[in-house]
Amino acid sequence: MSMPNTDICELSPVKTSKGFNRRVHDAFSDLQERRCKLLTQQDLAEMVAAEYNGKPVSGTTVGRWLRYQDCKGSEPKTYALIATLARALEVRAEWLAFGEGEMSTGISDVRSAGDISA
Repeated sequence: MSMPNTDICELSPVKTSKGFNRRVHDAFSDLQERRCKLLTQQDLAEMVAAEYNGKPVSGTTVGRWLRYQDCKGSEPKTYALIATLARALEVRAEWLAFGEGEMSTGISDVRSAGDISA
């Protein structure tokens, strides 16, 4: 299943597949490993807000997205926000929302490779 057309992303109710919160948790842990840096929920909230045209996202909201152990996690309200979360986590949106395909976008690999324009 691919992400819906971007024109309808803000209006579409979100229907992710089972395991969404676990995938967010795993992607966040993976991002911290790749960056060799411990990040807080607030750090991720600020990264998402920067990608989401500056619209505020709270650390508490991110905490709900990361919560998977007791089945009380929540999901972003729109596909556009899931896509933004995926960009912040440097993972594919389809994997994050539906668990389909590969997790990685390869963004960190490209960033760590340095300038290849020479």
